[in-house]
Amino acid sequence: MNTSNKYQIDIPLFDLVNCLSEAIDLINPRIISHHKRVAYIACKIASAMGFHKEHFNNIFIASSLHDIGAIAYSIDEQAELARYEIDKPHKHCVLGYLLLKDFSLFSKIARIIRFHHVPWADGEGASFHGESVPIESHIIHLADRVDILIDQTSNILDQINAIRQKIVTSNDKYFKPEVVDRFLEISERESFWLDITSSHLVFILKRMMTLPIIHADLDKLQKIAMLFSHIIDFRSKFTATHSRGVAVVATTLARLNGMTESRSKLIGIAGYMHDIGKLAVPNEILDKDSPLSKKEFNIIKKHTYYTRQVLNNIKVAGNLNRWASSHHEKLDGSGYPFHYKGDELDAECRILAVADIFTALTEDRPYRKGMQEIEVKKVLEEKVNQSAIDKYFVSLMNLHYKEINQRRIDAQKRATGDYKDFWAQAKELLLL
Repeated sequence: MNTSNKYQIDIPLFDLVNCLSEAIDLINPRIISHHKRVAYIACKIASAMGFHKEHFNNIFIASSLHDIGAIAYSIDEQAELARYEIDKPHKHCVLGYLLLKDFSLFSKIARIIRFHHVPWADGEGASFHGESVPIESHIIHLADRVDILIDQTSNILDQINAIRQKIVTSNDKYFKPEVVDRFLEISERESFWLDITSSHLVFILKRMMTLPIIHADLDKLQKIAMLFSHIIDFRSKFTATHSRGVAVVATTLARLNGMTESRSKLIGIAGYMHDIGKLAVPNEILDKDSPLSKKEFNIIKKHTYYTRQVLNNIKVAGNLNRWASSHHEKLDGSGYPFHYKGDELDAECRILAVADIFTALTEDRPYRKGMQEIEVKKVLEEKVNQSAIDKYFVSLMNLHYKEINQRRIDAQKRATGDYKDFWAQAKELLLL
């Protein structure tokens, strides 16, 4: 029976884009709010060039998400992105393209992102490896480099002449002349620069845009959630299947508990999104094959807080953000980061906590192989006895262990296939 049409959530597309933009900002703290600033600059240039509404909306979305492919970057690679001249700029462009090309809401902007670091090179940049480069890509390229030139610690009005001169001297080599001309026109106004550095930039952008409302049933909402899971899970082979596993285990536990199909699916959707805050955790820590230091664990502990902050940008029914961000809370209040306890943790939060621990125990990690049934049950019972997780849901897990575990295995096999296909495509495109 299809229940997806019985449940609908209206999500402003601006809020969804802003949510993803803030998630991407977590990857590189050196350039926080970079995507909002690039979106503003790019949209101002597009407006000066007379873009029609659809193209204007596309450039806003593409510029807001342009570095989404930096998910797998090391600390050193992230530092390179913050420099004006980048030695190897195309890896994150290709990864961003692959993340978005099959997602219907953003498929039109995937090509724009793929080519957003192609230099103009006296006209050679009109195409790249035999494909035409969209004008939007050239606009984002310039907007991106303008923002990199801005020193956030100094008065922006003192920097205007130097930034404009740098862009002019890079003309033809890096940037399409037509785009440079429009940038020089709009950047004469102090208001342009003050908007870029304003703490209210998100509200300024919202006033500029007329994006539609997404009418999402549960199937569409799940596809959105799966995009979130790909963004976080595809960073590493050790996390490549985790969110899919948690989502399926949580959905199954909810159904076995007698929850409605809609409620069960919503809990699974929270499972797909629960680790989005881990974008703030460097891969070097996620992939570490030895015990974490206290300092490293404190970095890990921030991820559920960031999950809450990112998902707060989307006002959806069902408290998805609370469920997703509470999976490390404990019944006795000793969890993190909010220290909820007892009745503050509803059934959905408790299910996700059990699902997350179960999935983590059964899958391979850098420091150990996945545990077998007897070991998993022992750990879960220990956590029940420590008043960490819910006794009833652990009992339900143990009663249906083989069914739940098989569903997890099947789901994670599909996720492994998606991960391998993603990186195979990336390798092929990067070798062109």
